Amino acid sequence: MIHLFFKYSIGFIFLSTTFLISACQDSQHSTAGSEEKTELEVLPAVPAPPFAYNLNQPDKKTKLPSSLKEVSGLSYIEGGQIAMVQDEVASIFIFDIDLDSVVTSHRFGFQGDFEGIEIQGNKAYVIRSDGMLYEVNNYTEEEPATEKYQTPLSPATNPEGLGYLAKEGVFIIAGKEEYLDMKKDEKIDHLRAFYSYDPQTHQLETTPLFTVDLNDIKPFISQYARTENEKEWVSEFDPEKAASFKPSGIAQHPLTGEIFITASAGKLLVVLDSTFQFSQAHYLDRDIFKQPEGICFSPSGDLYISNEGRNGKGNILWFVYRP
Repeated sequence: MIHLFFKYSIGFIFLSTTFLISACQDSQHSTAGSEEKTELEVLPAVPAPPFAYNLNQPDKKTKLPSSLKEVSGLSYIEGGQIAMVQDEVASIFIFDIDLDSVVTSHRFGFQGDFEGIEIQGNKAYVIRSDGMLYEVNNYTEEEPATEKYQTPLSPATNPEGLGYLAKEGVFIIAGKEEYLDMKKDEKIDHLRAFYSYDPQTHQLETTPLFTVDLNDIKPFISQYARTENEKEWVSEFDPEKAASFKPSGIAQHPLTGEIFITASAGKLLVVLDSTFQFSQAHYLDRDIFKQPEGICFSPSGDLYISNEGRNGKGNILWFVYRP
């Protein structure tokens, strides 16, 4: 009897001790988890992927003259110059990076809503918001010869960005609004479409070369939002709302083949890989990017983004490539 009492007493003490130790460990684990959770609310779960540009700190900022208050498109020219267009005037402005000034301008037509420009050799190509593409031959001459080609795009698509794919030899035209399926006459809210235009045949493929799905953007920016401005921006981002992402400029990186897309509405820089798959998205701080429209690269990979002036002068921001 005493033996049994001693046996069960020892067993009770052992179980009690085990329970107390386990409870302490659970309490410590819970506390540690709570601390970890608090930390994760401030920082992302994993480090942000590497990016070659510090978008929060331009290496150089240059104010543009009043004639370029509504600068809307950029294209890099060899020799440290950038061709620019603005919304309301059919002129090509040549900006010298070293001189920080416009050195020449070249008229190619009349008034219109001009949104993007690409220079290829002695030709300039300019897209208008109604889908009209201007081919300006010998654009630096006093009276350049201009041809106009109406694409199937329209104000409903609102083409705004013009880029060039060097390997394919075609232009990319970015649609600002929701993707409009031309065959079904149906809009898809969460998609933005990008079309290829062949300058040799003057034909535009009505089936998009690629699309950007806003449902891919949302989880990425949610994961890496750190500052209060970024968190507020993420909370406002809705894949089904047009204002969340309206492309305004597009350019291909000369060294990586990546596609960079600016959006003033949504304050976004979206990056696709060389196969046109979504890769990254970055917040464009409102204090730095008042209205990001134009985008281009130098041959060495430096990034240039222009902003319309709104209540002041337009500007161009220079970001040095740091791979």
